[in-house]
Amino acid sequence: MIIGGIIRYALFGIILYFWVMFSRNDAIIHLGCRNKKAFVLFMKGIILGNVLFIVYLVIAIFLRIARIELYAKPISTEVIILAIVYLFISIFYCFAISLFEETLFRGLILRFVLKKCSYKVAIIISSAFFGVAHFFSYSASATFWIGLINATVIGILLCYIVLYTRSLMLPIGYHFSWNLLQEITIMNNKQLILIILDDNIISGGKFTPEAGLLTSIILLAMYMYIVKYIRQNSTPLE
Repeated sequence: MIIGGIIRYALFGIILYFWVMFSRNDAIIHLGCRNKKAFVLFMKGIILGNVLFIVYLVIAIFLRIARIELYAKPISTEVIILAIVYLFISIFYCFAISLFEETLFRGLILRFVLKKCSYKVAIIISSAFFGVAHFFSYSASATFWIGLINATVIGILLCYIVLYTRSLMLPIGYHFSWNLLQEITIMNNKQLILIILDDNIISGGKFTPEAGLLTSIILLAMYMYIVKYIRQNSTPLE
């Protein structure tokens, strides 16, 4: 995870460097670093990602397609330290993923296509790339095709957020918090509490909640958030 995180931070730096070189200040402006509300948008993204993933877990447990498993061995100082270290490594890794993917798909690709096509076409192209890029992430699941559709839909929703807020900060916060909660609750065995998902079309698989129909339903809540809070307070960038 550490090496993967370092690689993604490096790729983020390379993308940002060439974006700045060829578009002057457009990259920094689109990233949202100069937006006075950048921190607020980032925290809204954190809250949105946390809330939606927790809702996913609560519904999954209620439907009995997920169960909570506590750490089986006696909890010692060593176990607690290991859990804390893993948490910080997960934060490092997940933030690297969110920075890299949001800058690439909702930043560079979206802005490049916007200069050639309408914003609707740009959203579709950027989101299609985002969906295809997650093929290997979901390929182990029998319902990987749902994962590709959900990833594309997530891409579309995040593109709209970028265009309406003129910033990548909310998508970065959302992407980071969703991935982090997923990593520390269902992807590892080093934490004190672990969520075990069933492998079916509703949950999406033991390690791929995005490949399930439950995530498709969760995306409706995300759409409602965009309609209510983003479109009422911002002007779309065409």
